[in-house]
Amino acid sequence: MGASDQPGREGRSVQQSLFGEAPAAPAVDPSVFAVCRVDRIRPPVKAHGGKFYLAPKIVPILLNVRAKVTEYLEPCAFGASVFLAMPRMKKEILGDINPDVVALWTVLSNRASAAELTNRLAAAPYTEEAFHAAKREAGVTQIERATRFLIRCRYSRGKLGKDFAWSKRLRGGRPGDENAWHTFRENELPKIIARAQGVEVRNDPCWRTVWESRNKIERLCYCDPPYMPKTRTAKTAYGPFEMTPFQHARLIAALRAHSGPAAISGYRCEEYDRWLHGWRRFDFEMPNNAGQSRRKQRRCESLWINW
Repeated sequence: MGASDQPGREGRSVQQSLFGEAPAAPAVDPSVFAVCRVDRIRPPVKAHGGKFYLAPKIVPILLNVRAKVTEYLEPCAFGASVFLAMPRMKKEILGDINPDVVALWTVLSNRASAAELTNRLAAAPYTEEAFHAAKREAGVTQIERATRFLIRCRYSRGKLGKDFAWSKRLRGGRPGDENAWHTFRENELPKIIARAQGVEVRNDPCWRTVWESRNKIERLCYCDPPYMPKTRTAKTAYGPFEMTPFQHARLIAALRAHSGPAAISGYRCEEYDRWLHGWRRFDFEMPNNAGQSRRKQRRCESLWINW
């Protein structure tokens, strides 16, 4: 990490107190914030821990500072469900360390490249051969990366890019998974493209992106990083883009140094309770579908804010 990436005094104190003790902030009732209508758009790709179902609860809290901000930053974007549910701001930034995610949002943010992506997807057959070809081959251009990334995700079981999804059960006159692909291309993708126009996309570790924004008092920063490893049953869900506890600490150090409003989502744990001491916390009970058990456990997903 270069000199420009070093956390400030407050940020360093968070990293230095990894094993210190501080009382956890009490949970706040989300109803203290005004309820507003949230128009969600389904994300182009599905992520472990994605926030599509929680967006109607998170967005009204974030909008509490709308009068004070003109910019929005989401540095752990992936499917960017919260961004897609937020009203447009003067400047919007999405970041991710995954080059496929960066390629996808870079293409979606430009009208001409998004149109080319749409044409390529329309010509792609929904077949197992096309799915495995997309898994084997690495794209050279941004358009190629975005196309193959979408095919890997959208053709797979659970939309997680692992196994080809196929069902003989008909939907709309087609096998169900094939019909879902057509529905995505024709109904959902145009909405995503329209919302993504003009967004700035960065390919950096999330803590660096946040640290570089620390003086932007007019910028709302919302982070949805990979869950802390100790809090989840799906231990390999994030593959090569996993975050270690130290990287989580680095991200939170950068968030604490941010001069504007900042928020972070995750499963509650003792480390987050210490590192985010003094922030307000909101708890949302959600089903945990990541485990192998048929019994659906329920986990408490939390949102911490600094205002």
